[in-house]
Amino acid sequence: MLSAITAKQIEGRRAEESAAAAREVFLKKLKDQVATTRLSREELLRYRAEQLGAGSAAEIYIQKLKKAEEGTVRFTIKTAAAGKNLRTPGCFACEK
Repeated sequence: MLSAITAKQIEGRRAEESAAAAREVFLKKLKDQVATTRLSREELLRYRAEQLGAGSAAEIYIQKLKKAEEGTVRFTIKTAAAGKNLRTPGCFACEK
């Protein structure tokens, strides 16, 4: 009978510890979400890199991504403008 009570106490303690750990994980994730809510993609990458202790090593790649994104934006703008020019009246390509 005493061993059954002890087993129940141990089981109860483990359940409490498990619940406490789950609360801690939830609160940590929530805090992280609040900290990153208004960050740009670049800032978010820096934040994550710092958390992992790879801030300076990751900076090179973050800069490369930034340059690639800027190039993509310029390309999109240019192709949109070119498409608009092709659709304007008086366009020889449009008349065919």
